[in-house]
Amino acid sequence: DLALGCAYEGGEVWARPHLYATSVSLGAPPDPFSAAGQVWSLPPFNPLALAEASYKPLREILAANMRHAGVLRIDHVLGLTRQFWVPNGASGADGAYVTMPLNRLLSIVAEESVRAGCSVIGEDLGTVPDGFRDKMWASNLASYRVLWFEQDQGGYYAPDSYPPKAAVCLSSHDLLPLKGWDAQASDQDRERLWSALKAHTAHTGNLLADAHEFIAQTPCSIMLVQADDLSGETEPLNVPGTDKER
Repeated sequence: DLALGCAYEGGEVWARPHLYATSVSLGAPPDPFSAAGQVWSLPPFNPLALAEASYKPLREILAANMRHAGVLRIDHVLGLTRQFWVPNGASGADGAYVTMPLNRLLSIVAEESVRAGCSVIGEDLGTVPDGFRDKMWASNLASYRVLWFEQDQGGYYAPDSYPPKAAVCLSSHDLLPLKGWDAQASDQDRERLWSALKAHTAHTGNLLADAHEFIAQTPCSIMLVQADDLSGETEPLNVPGTDKER
C-alpha cells in the first residue's frame, strides 16, 4: 500500500524540503460525510519542484514500494489528477483544488509497474472527476470497488455491472468491518443489502458468506477479503487519533 503522503517532521521532508509544499496540507472538501471537510496533516509534493526534478523522487518512491510486491495499491489515486490543498490552520472548507499533470503521472506509474512486474490498484473513491476512470483503465490501472459505495437510491448495483479492471471488497481499512456495519446499520440499510443478496446469491442466511459470494460474482479481476471480517472484528482498523482518544 502506497500512502498518500508523509509527515511534516518525517525523513522525506527533512532530506528534501524544497520538494514539498509545507504551508498547506492535503485534505478533502466538505461533503455529506464530513460537513467541515477534511485536513489530513500531510504535506503535498510541490508539482513545480517535482517537474524540475524530472519526477525522479516519485519514481524512486514507486520503485521502492514495487520492488518486493506483486500488487501495489495507491491510496487516494485521485491525487494524480487533482489534490485538495488546505492552508495550515484552516479547515477543509477553506481549501482549493490544485491540478496535477495526470497524463505524465499515469505514464510514470505505468513505466515503473512494467519495470518491476507489479500490478497497480488505484483507490478511486470520493469525488471522482469526469473521465478519470476511463484514463485509469486505458493505462491498465485497476479501480477499487467497495460494496457499500456501489449503490444508489434504487439499491445495490448488480454484480455484473462492476468493471473487470478492478479490485472488489466488502469494506476497507477506513470503514467498519461487516459485523460492525451490521450492528450499526438502520433497518432500511440492512433490508437493502439483504434484498441484493437474495437476488444474486444462494442466500444461505449467513451474512458474511452471502456478502462474500455477492462480490465474488462480479467480473472484477481481484477480490479482496479482510482478516477483520473473517475474525468478526467490529471496529475499523484505521481511525483518527492517538492513545489519548482511543
